[in-house]
Amino acid sequence: MKFPSFKISLILILASLTLVQCTNATDNSAAENGTEDTLTTTVNDTQPTNEFVQRIEAAHNATKFRSNEAVSFNLQLTFGGNSRFDGNVILSPSMSKIKMTGTDSSTQIFDGEKMFASAMPADVNAARFNMFTWPYFFALPYKLSDEGARFAALGKKLFEGKGLETYKLTFDAGVGDSPDDWYIIYLNEDGTIHAAGYIVTFKKSKEEAEKNPHAIVYKNYKNIDDVPMATSWEFYNWNESTGITGEPIGKATLSDFAFPKVTEDFYSLPVNAVEVK
Repeated sequence: MKFPSFKISLILILASLTLVQCTNATDNSAAENGTEDTLTTTVNDTQPTNEFVQRIEAAHNATKFRSNEAVSFNLQLTFGGNSRFDGNVILSPSMSKIKMTGTDSSTQIFDGEKMFASAMPADVNAARFNMFTWPYFFALPYKLSDEGARFAALGKKLFEGKGLETYKLTFDAGVGDSPDDWYIIYLNEDGTIHAAGYIVTFKKSKEEAEKNPHAIVYKNYKNIDDVPMATSWEFYNWNESTGITGEPIGKATLSDFAFPKVTEDFYSLPVNAVEVK
């Protein structure tokens, strides 16, 4: 993912997600043979920005979202019953700045160029993963028109037994540190994002990454100041042929959304802050 120009790499996501093995057979009712068959296979030519992106951004009221100085929410996220993050997240609409404060008072800040923490994390890679992954998933509906992003219509595909409009997001060569990443995005009827299957090619080939894809499902949307926001996420093992399989391998609850005004010291560094590289 682009970092810091807003296609932020999901560093180590495969390692983190595979901490929990999910081997149950798929419980999707889409097809008895365990596959989610393509309903329509027509693929439109990719375009940097097009009507598909515009429709999704309109459904998520991107104009209103971007008019704010910052967005804040509480995030409780677990994988395999273990807490991955519990605290508050604040970010600028463009994700050029991010601040995450845990319930243990630990603080991490991205100032647009570098990442800092109130204390050196025991696992630097895990800390950077938390810093950039969860905010990116939150902001995904507003990242589709980033420079170098390309969108293609895949027609309708069954997902959890429903035929949903589906699109593929890819990136131009040289965009970010993982331009071979891709996302399969499923839409609700109102144009909001229902789910996104994805691969992560960080430190591995595209072919290797495609052997272990995952998906995030956005659930329980609520309007926050006229901006629809999912208040829960679920993560699954997934692939384009069979869809999601088994039980969730991760869950998140989002609450206490707000659009705060940014003060001069809003993203100020903690006392004795250290740079996390």
